[in-house]
Amino acid sequence: MTTKKKSDLRDKSRVIDVHKSSEWHEVNPFINGIYAAYISGSLTTIQKKNLKVLLLDLYVAWTEGYKYIGMSFDDHKYKPKSRYNALHISKKIIECAKKLSSLNLIRIHKGYYDKVAAFGYVSRIEPTENLISLFKQAKFPDLAISYELNRETVELKDDQKNLIDYKETNQTYSMRNVLTAYNELLKKTHIDCCHLKSPRLNRSSGRSVNLSQHSKFTKRVFNDRSWKKGGRFYGGFWQQIPSDDRQFIRINGERTVEIDYSGLHVVLLYAQKGINYWEDVGDDDPYSITVAGLSKGEARSLGKLLLLMAINAKDEKKAYVALRSEVNSNEKLSFNVKLTNELLSDALSQLKQRHPKIADKLSTGVGICLQNVDSRITEALIKSFTKDDIPLLAIHDSYIVPHQYKHDLLFEMEKAFIDHSNVDKYLKGDADVWPKEMIKVKQKGYDDEYLADLDSAPNADPAYNEEVFAQHQKMVEYIESHVCYEYRQRLEKFRADLEILDQKKH
Repeated sequence: MTTKKKSDLRDKSRVIDVHKSSEWHEVNPFINGIYAAYISGSLTTIQKKNLKVLLLDLYVAWTEGYKYIGMSFDDHKYKPKSRYNALHISKKIIECAKKLSSLNLIRIHKGYYDKVAAFGYVSRIEPTENLISLFKQAKFPDLAISYELNRETVELKDDQKNLIDYKETNQTYSMRNVLTAYNELLKKTHIDCCHLKSPRLNRSSGRSVNLSQHSKFTKRVFNDRSWKKGGRFYGGFWQQIPSDDRQFIRINGERTVEIDYSGLHVVLLYAQKGINYWEDVGDDDPYSITVAGLSKGEARSLGKLLLLMAINAKDEKKAYVALRSEVNSNEKLSFNVKLTNELLSDALSQLKQRHPKIADKLSTGVGICLQNVDSRITEALIKSFTKDDIPLLAIHDSYIVPHQYKHDLLFEMEKAFIDHSNVDKYLKGDADVWPKEMIKVKQKGYDDEYLADLDSAPNADPAYNEEVFAQHQKMVEYIESHVCYEYRQRLEKFRADLEILDQKKH
């Protein structure tokens, strides 16, 4: 085994996916061809199953542009009887990797761990030119490789973030059914950014995001051994796309719109106190504070980030540490003041004075319970749209749909919020207008952004309305001008592959 430099080990790498599966008629001959040419007679049936998973994932990673796959060589990391290992992959996969390495089909780059710094990373495996030449001869559509149908979609973790088993209930069956239908819809949905010549985005952190049609599988993750903590949806690559690029997301070639709840966790905290925030408090800016050396806008950004950290942290010092870590890792967050505990303590005191009725909830770790509420809201939205065969992309409390479903999304967001918070006890006024009193949303999508204010109340001045429509058209033309040829090629190939697979089914 050779050892690469530390920096190399984290370039163009992702973790191995032990759920890769395929029944496509050309896949088994591809695997058997490699087996016959290099390994024939030396592996057991169980080892051959592990070999297939390993080769399929190496192939998919290669098509996605990854150079390495991160893979643990620790026997204890593979539990074939776990609910989280649908294909029952065992430690035999380690033997398969070593066999491929001895045949010069892959290279193994040993992992690294510093016990003192408590830092490290798993080993990486890399296909050699010998294996890549075989990949280039593969005769099957990219979509022919998917994930095992029984792959677990509902995960429960302990307080150390380790996956643990659980007993099935009506609740777990229901959650899994929603996710199974959703993932089946995502499989046949093309999701991409229309301005990218290649489906890869570079983040400010230096890490890249692959917009792979193999990276859409979505699951729910619950924490602290409780179905009332966490439960958010994870997995889809769109959750990693920077906000500035999300306006270019297209779903099956359609323009999209993104809408999120304004100050959702703050509003939920008030709701749990029996208070309708927007109606009874009426504060349009829950994050405004004053900080010497910062402009009003900069201070507000700091206030927003600090309030978020205070809602999620278990004590004030952990909130300050989390905030500084976020600022240091995000190039877009820059404050021309030293973020000392003293400065942040004063800022947090201002936020508590601004929100005295929920001050007792800050820095108590309540955020993980609020995540459970917003995850139930998200589940309701996913269930509703999936039923109508409409893909909805969730980024926690923000949602993306094809642009023509904007009003459907607004309506369902209002309904889901009411159904999963306490504010329904405090409804006032006409049933046709009460949702406006309960929540506020922000539209981030471009397609109808300039038209939003005119949807319900057009201005009396025709000239004003014409100017708004002109701005709308200008914005659409701007986005359309960024649709590149390479994106259209990817979309057409996806459609062609999907048609091939559909023909096979029938």
